[in-house]
Amino acid sequence: MRKIVYLSFMLLATSNVLAEETRWLGILDVGVAKLRLQVIVDDSQDELTGTLVSLDQGESRIELDSIVVKDGKVAFSAMKIGASYQGTISSDGETVEGTFTQGAQQFPLTFRHADKITEDKLLESWVGTLKAGGQSLRLQFRIFEQADGKRVTKFDSLSQDTMGLPAESKFGDDEAKFEVEIIKATFEGALNEDGTEITGTWNQGVRLPMTFEKVRHSENVRKRRRPQTPKAPFPYDIRNVRFKSQADDVTLDGTLTLPRTPPPHTAAVLVSGSGPQDRDETLLGHKPFHVIADHLTRQGIAVLRYDDRGFGKSSGDHAAATTIDFAKDAAGAVNFLRDQTEIASDKIGVIGHSEGGLIAPIVAADDLQLGFIVMLSGSGVPGDEILQKQSALIGRAEGMSEEAIAANSLVRNAVIKAIQQASADANMKGIIESALESVRTTLPEDQLEDFKVNEATIAVWQQLATPWMRFFISYDPRPTLHKVQCPVLVLSGDLDLQVWHEQNVPEIEKALQQADVEYRSIVFQQLNHLFQPAKTGAVSEYTNIETTVDPAVLKEITAWIQSLD
Repeated sequence: MRKIVYLSFMLLATSNVLAEETRWLGILDVGVAKLRLQVIVDDSQDELTGTLVSLDQGESRIELDSIVVKDGKVAFSAMKIGASYQGTISSDGETVEGTFTQGAQQFPLTFRHADKITEDKLLESWVGTLKAGGQSLRLQFRIFEQADGKRVTKFDSLSQDTMGLPAESKFGDDEAKFEVEIIKATFEGALNEDGTEITGTWNQGVRLPMTFEKVRHSENVRKRRRPQTPKAPFPYDIRNVRFKSQADDVTLDGTLTLPRTPPPHTAAVLVSGSGPQDRDETLLGHKPFHVIADHLTRQGIAVLRYDDRGFGKSSGDHAAATTIDFAKDAAGAVNFLRDQTEIASDKIGVIGHSEGGLIAPIVAADDLQLGFIVMLSGSGVPGDEILQKQSALIGRAEGMSEEAIAANSLVRNAVIKAIQQASADANMKGIIESALESVRTTLPEDQLEDFKVNEATIAVWQQLATPWMRFFISYDPRPTLHKVQCPVLVLSGDLDLQVWHEQNVPEIEKALQQADVEYRSIVFQQLNHLFQPAKTGAVSEYTNIETTVDPAVLKEITAWIQSLD
C-alpha cells in the first residue's frame, strides 16, 4: 500500500514568509486511486518543521525531514516513505504545481489554497489498555464519517506514538469487533447494556483479555522532548551526497558533515541497526546518528551517514538483503570517503550500532586499510543465542511470568531449528506451521486455548524466515573478529536487554585478543541498547527518555578516535 501525505503551510503571494498554519490540499492520482493529501507546517520554532498526512489512508501522519520555501519554489522530503515533492508557487499564491516522487515513481501533483477543508466527522472513540506481561499499551479506535457518508475506522497505539492506522469495525446488538490488518490484530468482545463498554479478547498471535471504553474525547499522543536533536545554525559544512555500494545496482544517498578546520580530516561512516533506517537512525522521535554526527564534526571529525538501501532516497531492495549486503553498502561509503580530497584516506573508520556493530568488523576484515571501528552494542555470538537471551531479558523487564518466557522460548527454538534445517527455496510458511503444530502437541490441555495455530500466529513467527533473519540466526561473528587488524572500540550498556553485555562483550574481547589488535572495551552503567540513561532497560522505556545518546558515550567515542592520531 502506497503511503501518502498531507501538506499544510501558508504561502504569501508576494513573499516567502510562512504563517503558522494555513492549509493546502492536493489530490494525487496514482491510477488505481485518487488520494487526498495535505501538508501542515509549524513555523512556531526556530526551524521550520512539518507533517505529512494521507486523509484516505488512515490519516497516517509522517514528519517531514525538510521543508524549503524560497524564490517561488516549494520542496519537502519524507525519508521514512522515500518521498519528496518539488513545486512552483503560482503568481497569485493560490496554487503550487509540481511533482511528487516516491521511489522510482513520479506523479504530477497540484496543491490548492483552502481556507476551509472538510474534516471527517468524529462519531465515537474507544480507548483501552492492553497489558502484555508488565507492559501496558494504551490503544484507541476512532470511527469517522466522511463527507460522502462513508464510515471509516482508525487505530491508534498511543503508547507507541502511532496514529491513524487503517482499521475495520463491526457492531451488533450485543457484540463488537475491530480489525487492524496491517499489524494482524483483532479484538472481539461483548457490549454492555448501555453500549459504553466492550469486554473481550485482543488477538495478535497471542490472545489477551482487554476492555475498551467509549470516551467523550479521543486521546492524542503527547509530543516528546528531544533536546539533543541538533538545530541550525551549524559550525561545519553539510553536503548531500550520493555514492555507489560495492553491491551492484545500489546507490546510497547520505549526508557528509565536514569540519571547517584545515583538512585532511579523520572521518567516520555511521552504520545503523537492523530494519530499514534513515540516515539519522530515527526512532521514536530520537535521531541518534544526527546527534553523533553533530558531536563528532564539532570536534573536528568528518562524518558520513546515509539512508539504508531501499529506504529514504537510497536505491535497492532492503527486504531481500542480508547483513553481508549491508556490509557492502558500508564499504561503498568508505570508498567514497577515500575519494574526497578533504579526507585523510588512512584515517577513515566505521561506527556501527547494533547490527551496524556486526557489520563494522566485516568491513574491517575485508579492508585492511581501514583506520578503526567502533562497535556500539555489537554482538559476539550467533544470532539464535542473542534472540534467546534477548527474549528472556525483555520478557522479565516487561513483567512476563517465567512460565510465559519458557513457553515463548520453546516455540521460538522449534521454529528456528525448522528454518535452519530447511533449504532456501522451501515453503517457509508451511515449515513454520508444521513446527507450531508440533509444539502444540506437546502442550498440556490448559494451555491449548491460548496457543492457536492460525494465520496471525504464523505471520508473527514467519519474521524468522526472512533472508536477513536466516543469516542472522546462524552467523557467528567471532571468526570475522579474528581477522580485524585495526584498533577497535567496544561500547555497551549494562541495561542493554537486546544485546546482553555479559553474553557478547567477553566473546568480542576474546576474539580481539586472538586477533592481537589494539582495543578498548567499556560497559556503561545504567545505559540501555540506545545508550540512553535507563531504569530497567525495557524497550517500553525508550520513548519516555528525553536523552538520545548519553553525553559520556559521545565524549568517549570522540576522545578514543582523537587518541589514534
